[in-house]
Amino acid sequence: MKTNGVLLIILSAVITLHVSRVAFAEHFIIKLTNGKEIVVNKYWDEGNTIRFYTDGGSVGIPKENIQDIVSQTADAPAKAAGKQIISLPYNAAAEQDLTAEGSPATSEKQTEKEQRAIKEKIEIAKSNTATLTERKKKFESQRTTAFDAKLKAEAQLEKVRAAPYMTTADRKQAEESEQRKIIDAETQIKDADQALANAEEMLAEQELLLNNLEDRLR
Repeated sequence: MKTNGVLLIILSAVITLHVSRVAFAEHFIIKLTNGKEIVVNKYWDEGNTIRFYTDGGSVGIPKENIQDIVSQTADAPAKAAGKQIISLPYNAAAEQDLTAEGSPATSEKQTEKEQRAIKEKIEIAKSNTATLTERKKKFESQRTTAFDAKLKAEAQLEKVRAAPYMTTADRKQAEESEQRKIIDAETQIKDADQALANAEEMLAEQELLLNNLEDRLR
């Protein structure tokens, strides 16, 4: 199933929204065909598209990219179960502003109040970008540390196996110790890789929202 590149970036963003379409549901889980899940508190149907709000405007996801939408009540929280659950802070003013002015892509002149609100959202997007950039550097450092630890444990394991004057029991104990270090390091590398991928997707999403907001000031 062919997926628009820009939409894939949006699909990877972390979004939490307000007020569901069903009166008794706290939020919905939009399950995507790529295996990821987005938690929203409100969405609506527009023909071939499911739409919901972000701080930078409304976001649309083609129905062909959605596997299912599941409602969750307050006493039945969503379970990740190996899935990637996506959520970002929701600003109620975003929905109110967009409801009042119509489409985010409107060409009408922005009022002073609307421009001020957009500029505030731009500052938030820039702050999010800076925070995510720092997190990305942290994850890169963690991955490097784990990778170095893995290499060191692998080298030590080879030395243990080649040591000529060790008893069988001591050799086995030493091998098991280094193997545990290798497994731990591999787990840390995997976690860091996933965190890096998430940070990069979220950075791309913030850049998209920032461009959207800046376009609305022009």
